[in-house]
Amino acid sequence: MLAGSLPKLSRLGRALGIVSREERIASLRQPVPLVGSESSVRKLVWAFVWLGVAARAVRYFLCFPLWEDECFVCFNLIDRGYAELLQPLDYHQVAPVLFLWLQLTVVKLLGFSEWTLRLIPFVCGITSVFLFRRLVAQLLTGLPLVCAVAVFAVSYPGIRYAAEAKPYGTDLFVGLVMLAMFVNWWQTPERTRWLWGMVVFAPLAIGISYPAAFVCGGISLAIAYALWKKESLAFANSSPSGEVVIDPLASRWLIWMAFNLLTLAAFGLTYHAASNQSGAELNFMQGFWGNAFPPLSSLTEFLAWLGITHTSDLLAYPVGGARGASSLTFLCCLVAVSALVRLRKKLLLVLAMGPLLLNLIAAAMQRYPYGGHVKFAQYHAAIICLVAGIGLAALLQMHARWIPSRGKLTVKLAFGALILIAAASMGRDIANPYKSTTDQRHRAFAQWFWFNTEFQGETVCLASDLDMRFSTETYADLSWSAMYHCNQRIYSPRQIDGRSPDWSRISADWPLRCVLFRAPRFDFDQQSQTDWLAEMQTKYKLDGVASYPFPCFGKREREAINVDYVDVFTFVPLPNSARTQPTVLVGKE
Repeated sequence: MLAGSLPKLSRLGRALGIVSREERIASLRQPVPLVGSESSVRKLVWAFVWLGVAARAVRYFLCFPLWEDECFVCFNLIDRGYAELLQPLDYHQVAPVLFLWLQLTVVKLLGFSEWTLRLIPFVCGITSVFLFRRLVAQLLTGLPLVCAVAVFAVSYPGIRYAAEAKPYGTDLFVGLVMLAMFVNWWQTPERTRWLWGMVVFAPLAIGISYPAAFVCGGISLAIAYALWKKESLAFANSSPSGEVVIDPLASRWLIWMAFNLLTLAAFGLTYHAASNQSGAELNFMQGFWGNAFPPLSSLTEFLAWLGITHTSDLLAYPVGGARGASSLTFLCCLVAVSALVRLRKKLLLVLAMGPLLLNLIAAAMQRYPYGGHVKFAQYHAAIICLVAGIGLAALLQMHARWIPSRGKLTVKLAFGALILIAAASMGRDIANPYKSTTDQRHRAFAQWFWFNTEFQGETVCLASDLDMRFSTETYADLSWSAMYHCNQRIYSPRQIDGRSPDWSRISADWPLRCVLFRAPRFDFDQQSQTDWLAEMQTKYKLDGVASYPFPCFGKREREAINVDYVDVFTFVPLPNSARTQPTVLVGKE
C-alpha cells in the first residue's frame, strides 16, 4: 500500500516544489523547452537576422563623416595606383594588399566618397549575417541556435565595422567563409569539393585579411584532427587485380597537405609583398600595441594579463570593453567550453581555440596584438559569438531548471536585452550620425568651403595641386591632415570632376586662392613658406590671408587636444604679368 502511494506522493511533492535529491539531479540533466516549437525558433532566428541587417544598414546609409582612422587608410587611395599600394603607406598604415586593391577598384569605378569607401565592408557585413545564420543552423538547434544568431546579429563590433572603411569588417567575413567551408566539409566528409574550396580560397583570404592566417592555421589543425580520428594511416592498397588504389582517407590527407602548402606560400608571398609596408611601420605598431603583447618575464603577470585580456576588449560581444566590461561574455564562453568538454565536442574546441592559440604565439613574438581592441580579433568574431551563444543558452537552461516558473520570463528578458542593444545602437546613430563632433565639423567645413570657393575664384591646394608641403611630419605622422585631404577629395567639385586648375582664368575679378593645411604641433619650415610667398609675389599681389582654426577634441569632447589651421592666401595678378601656373621652387616633397 505504501509502495502504491509513492507515485502519488512524488507527484504531490513536485506540485509543491518538494522533490527528492535524485529527482532534482535527474531534472537538471534534462533540457527545458524555452523557445517553443521549431517554427517559433525559426521565426526568432530570422527576426534577429533582419534586426542585424537593419542595424548595419542604418549606420551605413546615415553616411557618417569619415573619422581619422578611416582617413589614414583612405588618403592612400587618392593618388596611388595598384603598384604604389605595395609601397609604404602614409600615416603609419599597414593594410592587406588585396583589400586595398578592392577598395581602389571601387573608387575608380564609382568615385571617392564615404559610400564607396565603405561599400566592401558593408556588403561583407550584410552577407556575414546571413552566412552566420546558415552556419549555426548546421551546428545548433533550439535555444542555443537563437542565442548564437542573436549575439552575432546585435553585436556592436559587427554593426560598426560593417560601415567603416577599414579591413576589420572583411576580417570577419573572410574568417566566417573559411569556417563555413570547413563545417560543410565536416558534415559531408565523403565530398572533397569543400576541402578543395578551402585550398583555393585560403590564399585569397590571407591576401584580403592578414589575421586570416590564424583562421587557416586553426582550420588546418581541425582538418588534421578530423582525419586523424578516422584512425587510418594507409596511403595505398592493392586491389585484387593488382592495381594500386589510393585510400579515400589518404587522398584527404594529400588535400590537407596541399592546403597547408598553399597557405604557407600565400602567407610568404603576402608577407614579402607587404614587407616594405609592414617593415617601415613595425617599430611604430609594436609601441602602439604594447599592452596587447603578453608579459613573458613572470608567470604571475602572464596569468593576470590573460585574465584581464579575456574580460576586456577581446570578447566585447555583443558589447563590452576594457577593465572587465566583457566579463559576462567571458562567463558565457567558459560555460560553453565546459559544456563542449563534457560532451566531448573536441573538434569544435579545436576550431574555437586553434586560431586564438596561434594569435597568442604571434603576440608573444610581438608581430600581432592579442586583445587590446575588439577590432584586432574580428577574424574570430563568428566563433566567439557561436561559443558565447552556446554559453548563454546553457546559463538560461540552468536558471530554468532551478526556477522553472521563471525560465521563459528570463529568456524573454535576455532576448529583450539583446534587442535593446541593437535598438540603442540604431537610436544613437540616428541621433548622432558621426563618431565625433570633430569629424562632423571637418566635413561641414569641406562641404561649405570647397563648394563655395568654386564660385569665388581659382582655388588650389598647396599639397594636392602643387605638391608643396612645408611640414614633412604633418603628412608622415598621425594628424588630421588626412581628414582634411579626404574631405577635400570628396567635396571639391573640381577634384570630383578630375579637372586641373585653370590658370588662364586668374584675374582681379577671379583671384587665385592657395590653401595650406597647418598643424602647429609639428615642425614647420617657415623659411620655405617665406620663400614661396616671395616667389609668388613676383607675379601676383598678395590680396589677403585668412586663417580658419580647426579645434580637435578627444573622445569625451570636453576639451580641445590640439588646434590645426587652414590658411588661405588670396592673390591677384600684377599688371602685365603672365597668367601661368606658379613656379614650384621650394617645399616640394
